[in-house]
Amino acid sequence: MPPDEKSVSEEVGSGLRSILERIGEFFHIFDLSFFVAGVMTFAALAFLYIMMKMPHEFPFAPWVGVVAFVVGSYVCGLIAFTVGRELNGVAFRRRILQRILPQAMAAHNLTGKNIAPYMNAEQSRFWWLYIRMWSEIAHEKSAPLVLHHLMRYWAMAATYDGIGFGFLVWATALVAVQFEYVSPNPISHSIGTTGALLCICASYFSFRRGADYYEYQIEDVVAHFAVAQGSLISNTE
Repeated sequence: MPPDEKSVSEEVGSGLRSILERIGEFFHIFDLSFFVAGVMTFAALAFLYIMMKMPHEFPFAPWVGVVAFVVGSYVCGLIAFTVGRELNGVAFRRRILQRILPQAMAAHNLTGKNIAPYMNAEQSRFWWLYIRMWSEIAHEKSAPLVLHHLMRYWAMAATYDGIGFGFLVWATALVAVQFEYVSPNPISHSIGTTGALLCICASYFSFRRGADYYEYQIEDVVAHFAVAQGSLISNTE
């Protein structure tokens, strides 16, 4: 390929990569993982609103309704993630870092003079060590794929935490609409109670799965530094 044609193709490729990176940054800011739990929570609130026989006619233009749905779902997603992460912190996440981080470091024999102060203090500072590991990965130009991989785990954990909260909102709505003072035409207790129990079970498994992704994230962070310390496959003469 002539040099001028190669230069043009490289510029086009570079331009496309730049555009895709900007699109990726846009979706990273407005994290789509929040929309999953947001739509779910918004739907539960809409179901409760309809069952309460409130006015159904939307007084604004249809496009306003679309914008309201998107914004409302995103806000519900942020709330679902915030509350869900707190609930999961109490249920499963609370002791994961203190358990998994030292186990993974011992398994990989990961040591060093900069690591020792975090491990040998009177009270082990695993959280601060984990934060520093994340910071070093984020600032390491040679590890964009590693960071992308870890962010996927973070997004999956966030999604499951939000979904776990969404299921609890659905369970609450299904319990509430069984009573006439909430819904003029209440659903039967058997259907409502069964649905609520299923939602609670689904919430439990969602929080459990979110905690699993947190464990995967910690293990892969430690594995990255173990690789940096020394590859398993070394060149031998």
